[in-house]
Amino acid sequence: MKFAIWGSCVTRDIFSELGLDGFVGEYRARTSLHSFFEEPVAVERMPNLEIITSQFQKRMVEADFRKRDIALKGCDYLIIDFIDERFNIIEFEKSKITLSSEFSKVIDQIGDLELAFERGSDEDFSHWRESCKKFSAHFNEAKIILHSSRFATHQLLNGRLEENVKQNMIMNMNNLLEEYEQIFIEEVLPIEILRISKDNVISNVQHKWGIAPFHYILPYYQEAFDKLKVFYTRNQ
Repeated sequence: MKFAIWGSCVTRDIFSELGLDGFVGEYRARTSLHSFFEEPVAVERMPNLEIITSQFQKRMVEADFRKRDIALKGCDYLIIDFIDERFNIIEFEKSKITLSSEFSKVIDQIGDLELAFERGSDEDFSHWRESCKKFSAHFNEAKIILHSSRFATHQLLNGRLEENVKQNMIMNMNNLLEEYEQIFIEEVLPIEILRISKDNVISNVQHKWGIAPFHYILPYYQEAFDKLKVFYTRNQ
């Protein structure tokens, strides 16, 4: 059983938090569905990425600029989640780039930025649907699992549940994710949808990546992997 991942830590951590890294093949983060099918940016037109000290982060930003494909060889499934759609999309060199936190480290080399569209706008959803259609055609032979992830409204602190900060942001992001997922399901028809019980969609304040509404408690990842095993069994 081997999985390629396109998305974010919410999917990658299913395996890393459980010590199951051997189940992961390709992992692509910081690349929006909006930007993946755009024209690649020539190397000489890209900002200098050497100041990004993390080799992983540098590879992810470069892959988004260069529109590198996702390697599925040897993988049984491609899991996709949309948590990284929290980042804006900018226009750059007649292409679209994901304005990730890692990309922001070199953004001063670019100058004035132009947003491609406002998240949640008609233009956003229209372009998203077109990107989903391109996804469906490009990955037409892959077994697609949609990880239906959400920002947690609560965190576990000293054994008690407390509200996360920025509840309006969390609500808006979850509404946006719901819209994106519905369009994706209509256009792509994933073979499985990974949904986690609401009781486990809780932030872990001691998570290795720090406090965030998408860094979950361990039972989230345990439930997710148990469901992936069921998916694998019934799709063989």
